[in-house]
Amino acid sequence: MLRIILHPGNSAQTIGTNGQESSKPVKRDNYAVMNLGTFLIHSIDWPSIPKEAFAGEEGYATLQAFRVGDIRIRMVEYSPGYKADHWCKKGHVMLCMEGELEIELEGGKSYLVRKNMTIVLGEGEMHRTYSVPGCRLFIVD
Repeated sequence: MLRIILHPGNSAQTIGTNGQESSKPVKRDNYAVMNLGTFLIHSIDWPSIPKEAFAGEEGYATLQAFRVGDIRIRMVEYSPGYKADHWCKKGHVMLCMEGELEIELEGGKSYLVRKNMTIVLGEGEMHRTYSVPGCRLFIVD
């Protein structure tokens, strides 16, 4: 699986299938097209979307979700001390808007995602999340 962690300052840490890590600038003309399908343009008024709360193994998460076709767009807040009660294998693009988030991979490696950082997890990459100080995330999956 390919994982990309985007850092402030236009650099990215890429972890390839061989486990090698590298940091390199992100070039605007070197990208793949994301297939979002065909649907009407949407604007999301987050305050109008109801919040749902879910208990973790420790702490809790509140989330707001909006679906467009097969794509789910979410605002998620983890309480201080939150720890997920499950492993997830779904791919995500996560932007940490406040606080920090630790993402633990099934093999034991973990990644710290701080405010204004983005992490991209590929489909099938088993992971779970926890946050000591709590955090607010924008997630697309």
